[in-house]
Formats: sequence, structure tokens, C-alpha cells
Amino acid sequence: MAKLNLAQAARATGKSRTTIRKWLKLGRIQAEMDGQGNWTMDSDELERMGWLLRDTSDVPNPPSSRLADEVLELKHQLSRLADQIAAKDELIEILKVDRADRDRIWKEYYELKEEKKLWIQERQLQLQKEKQLVVYEGGKKREKKGFFSFLRKAA
Repeated sequence: MAKLNLAQAARATGKSRTTIRKWLKLGRIQAEMDGQGNWTMDSDELERMGWLLRDTSDVPNPPSSRLADEVLELKHQLSRLADQIAAKDELIEILKVDRADRDRIWKEYYELKEEKKLWIQERQLQLQKEKQLVVYEGGKKREKKGFFSFLRKAA
């Protein structure tokens, strides 16, 4: 007395799964549902119906529909994950380019900042020189010669 599922019973008897399912619904064959929702029946029950059982030990069992559905779902998940990885790789490349641009811009900023600092220092020295009103020549103090000094003397 071996337990058979619906597909195994159909192969063993040479009947279709639809026929066996119909006889199950009519109550002519005794069977039980397993924990996964599949029908299981004793081989003795099929013999009681007068069906001759074939030896099906050499025929491999096809995967159950639930297993096939699970495999299909896993393939879909794998495909979605591969798409997500590709999208993340694209984003990483974009971020690398953005980072390189940002680094270049910061470098330019610091260079310009240093140039500005040097320019300000030079300008401050230039203004200090221009503000000096006294020029030393030959050890004597004298006013800086310029347009406004000329006007001051004229006045």
C-alpha cells in the first residue's frame, strides 16, 4: 500500500488527472489532502476501483505545480534583483562622476580663494605705498610729488 499523489495515480492507472479528480469529487475514490493542499491516495484504493496499476518506478515524477510556481517566482525575483543591481551600478557610476566634478570644483574654489588672498595682500601693499606722503631723498624729508601735492603748494 503506497501513497500516490494525483499525477502518480494518473500515470499508474493510465487515466487522466481530470478523470481521477472527477471520481474524487463524486466520492468514488477515498483520498486525503496533504499539508500542501495536494491529493494523496492509497494504491489499494485504485485497485479496489478495478484499475490495473502499471509499474511507474522507472518514470520520473514531474515537479508539482506548486514547486514549478515557486521556481518561476524565484526566477522573477532573480530578474528583478538583477535589474535593481544594474540600476544601482548606474547610480554608482553617476555618483562617481558627480564626486569627481565636485572635487574639481572645490580645487578650483581653493585656488581662486588663494589667488584672491594674494591679490588682496598685493593691493593692500600698493595702497600703503600710495598713502605715504613723505618720500626720502638724499636723507631729507619731502612731500610726495603728485597732482594733489601740486595743488596744495599752489594754494
